[in-house]
Amino acid sequence: MFVYIFFPYKTMKVVIFNIKGGQGKTSLAINLALTLDAGVVTNDIYSPLEKVLPDDQFIKVDLNSDFPDIPENNDLFIYDLGGWIDVRAIQLFKEADLIIIPMINNYINNQVTINTIDEIKEYNENILIIANRTKKKDYEEIKDIIQNMYGNKFPILELKETTAFDKIFLKEKSIDRIMEEDKLLAFSYRGVQKQIKDIINFINNKRV
Repeated sequence: MFVYIFFPYKTMKVVIFNIKGGQGKTSLAINLALTLDAGVVTNDIYSPLEKVLPDDQFIKVDLNSDFPDIPENNDLFIYDLGGWIDVRAIQLFKEADLIIIPMINNYINNQVTINTIDEIKEYNENILIIANRTKKKDYEEIKDIIQNMYGNKFPILELKETTAFDKIFLKEKSIDRIMEEDKLLAFSYRGVQKQIKDIINFINNKRV
């Protein structure tokens, strides 16, 4: 079992965003929220998050409302944003401590993700790329694409293809909790648990 240490002295805003839909933003947001007991805000009209997170941990913002201030008792707030950029999103990009951009390796996804990075870096360069749902050489190909465009400016972490995120929504529990309760899944998900731990450690390091 991994022990996650989160620093209580600084409220942190983490934005998960990609203009292209279907890149695994919400799956990443839900596991981070459940693992770290973080609040989540979304501007998606329909979000599976509201079926998993309790009301006091989840806020859905409609098209005409501003993003709310972070409650004082939250050390971490995650913004799971839908795939468009408006004035509200731009302000949030400017304020964010970290912007996570997940991407799944194929031609269209990669082109739109490059456009996303180009848009966001005008407001904030604290960007982490997640090579998401990787198979075979996907991680290496994504690294090559990003590094050819931006050098080593933006760090890149990996999340391999897994059924773990489907289990999160079905069981309404974090990967850690699922693994604690099922020894077979504990064996199967040990790799993705390590990769989630790497992402959490990256977030933690941004707080010091």
